[in-house]
Amino acid sequence: MKKMYALMFNVDHVAALIIDSLERDFFLCYNFIGDNMNYKVIYDIKPETLFYLRKIIGWKEINIKQLKVALENTMCKVSIVNDNDIIACGRLVGDYSCKGVLSDILVNPKYQKQGFGKIIVTEIFKMVKDKMNQGDKFQIEATPTYGNREFYVKCGMKYKPENQDGVYIWFEK
Repeated sequence: MKKMYALMFNVDHVAALIIDSLERDFFLCYNFIGDNMNYKVIYDIKPETLFYLRKIIGWKEINIKQLKVALENTMCKVSIVNDNDIIACGRLVGDYSCKGVLSDILVNPKYQKQGFGKIIVTEIFKMVKDKMNQGDKFQIEATPTYGNREFYVKCGMKYKPENQDGVYIWFEK
């Protein structure tokens, strides 16, 4: 893939700081134009982007230092921005061999139900397939938040409650 330098203009509010930090780095990205909106798919996530989206969605706040470490240990990262806002992000964590878990598939509430979550998941799937060798097998799992299981099924994932069910626990210190 070709490396591109993305330039963005007319940025404002909190997203401006995050998008500005994206401007200073080289990263892989694609530009899309459609539905009266230009947006970029970037194969990276800044800790500030993840912090911002978690906050506006209402998820537990995790400090920037922890998010930085989490992103450094992430297999695949994708974010979507436009000229003045952060639209979505998502990542895949796993063992780099045969198993991964979709994590932090987050879409800014202003852009939900417009296909951006599916773009994130689809791009992660493509990244995994591109890294696989002939004969490899790789399983991707997700633990959807309440009401979002159907979204993952629409992205091509299987739901078989007779085979598995997701659980979780949070630790705080």
